[in-house]
Amino acid sequence: LHDALPICNPVERGGSEYKYFKKFNKESRGSRESLLYKPNDKRQFSIINNDFTYIEHGFYYKQLKKLFEIFPVEQVLILEFEDFKKQPENLLKTVYNFLEISGDFFPKLNAKNTTGEIKKQWLQNMLTRSGKFRRYLIKHTIGLGISAEKRRLIRYKLIEYNTKKKEPVNKIYTEEDSKVRSELTQIFLPDVIKLDELMGTQFKLEWFRDL
Repeated sequence: LHDALPICNPVERGGSEYKYFKKFNKESRGSRESLLYKPNDKRQFSIINNDFTYIEHGFYYKQLKKLFEIFPVEQVLILEFEDFKKQPENLLKTVYNFLEISGDFFPKLNAKNTTGEIKKQWLQNMLTRSGKFRRYLIKHTIGLGISAEKRRLIRYKLIEYNTKKKEPVNKIYTEEDSKVRSELTQIFLPDVIKLDELMGTQFKLEWFRDL
């Protein structure tokens, strides 16, 4: 078994996840209340309770250490998400070679699930909250023979259409959130140092170069 796992700056990952849930009206709390909390080390992740784990999922060392207790390090390829954004074609070739699969297939590299800002909040509310508009859509699309899967796809397309282009990484946290970002950096720093020791990487220098 070989596997390829993408990771990114855990501080930016947590902030991006927070804004993504805000986009879908799943998160109503402010950034400090949402992002700064005592992590649950004993949490058992599943599809059901996978949301709002802004900190837990950023502890890469803890997760990889458990993985390497089962699989050898040589069977796992760790990828930096920024490299994928900058040179996706080269990174895909690396993944194909590692997994020993043919490189003949090349997928469309369109951005999916973008965090970006909402264009029209009233439209977003109708698309993500229960209400007359959603009931109207369901009622009339069912009459047209449109399946539930296609309705979800239509809703997803409308949400993506209503999303502005994803902002640069340095804009995920506003100036008002600078203290939140600094505190998160200190929370993740010990785990990143251990990750570098485990993998022989330099993520601390790359992610937290301002320290």
